[in-house]
Amino acid sequence: MHYETGEPVGIYRIYEGETGKTYRSVVTSYCTITKIEVIKNNGKVAMSFADFIRNAGNKTVFNSDELSAIYTQDNVVMLELVYNGFFGKGHNVIHKDLKEQGLFTSHPYKLDFTMDQFIRILEMGGVDVQNVIINQS
Repeated sequence: MHYETGEPVGIYRIYEGETGKTYRSVVTSYCTITKIEVIKNNGKVAMSFADFIRNAGNKTVFNSDELSAIYTQDNVVMLELVYNGFFGKGHNVIHKDLKEQGLFTSHPYKLDFTMDQFIRILEMGGVDVQNVIINQS
């Protein structure tokens, strides 16, 4: 696992329609990782299912059936994120622009950006980076 507490994260919404992906798949907002919990590692349980559900609580977009399915996987990591802001209507950073800027070279779950690249995405979204606190350590 390569995530670290304090690391910034972009939220990427994938458009699943047949056409229009390059204009409708977008980075919409940005967060900071505040907590990382390994639930299962290579099938070895580090947290019981009951504790997993309790920790997820009302802080997840997944329903109970989806959480149950996730827990059956061999590797499960729970990330807690603090929502820092959004780009807003007309400022979301579209897939096409990310690709043209060399920022989208693979599937979004496999992308790691340098701090300079992350700042560039914020700027592409119209964010005044001077008003954003980013842990650059």
